[in-house]
Amino acid sequence: TPCLICQEAVAGWPCCDTLVCPACASAWFHRHCIQGQALHSALHHFCCPLCHDTHTFQAQMFRLGIKIPDRDAAWEEDRAFNDYYWWHSSCNAAQCLCLAGREQSEEKG
Repeated sequence: TPCLICQEAVAGWPCCDTLVCPACASAWFHRHCIQGQALHSALHHFCCPLCHDTHTFQAQMFRLGIKIPDRDAAWEEDRAFNDYYWWHSSCNAAQCLCLAGREQSEEKG
């Protein structure tokens, strides 16, 4: 059975180094792979990569000793998606079709 994260083989049974998702029982992980995902995703985004269960998955991983930081995900803290929160204040299309002109903008861009 391959680890769902690194695609390397895991033990054929749950053990100290091989963890299984309690919700779907189809996702198998190396302990260090799922720990890396938990540290990167943190509490707000940490879920089973296969079935996307959050509640049961987090409770079981925590019980098995996986540290899940209580913060936002690493990609959110690095401001990797800041461009998605920025809105134009004027039209920058080659040919603006707005009847009110380029400076017309809605409340949220």
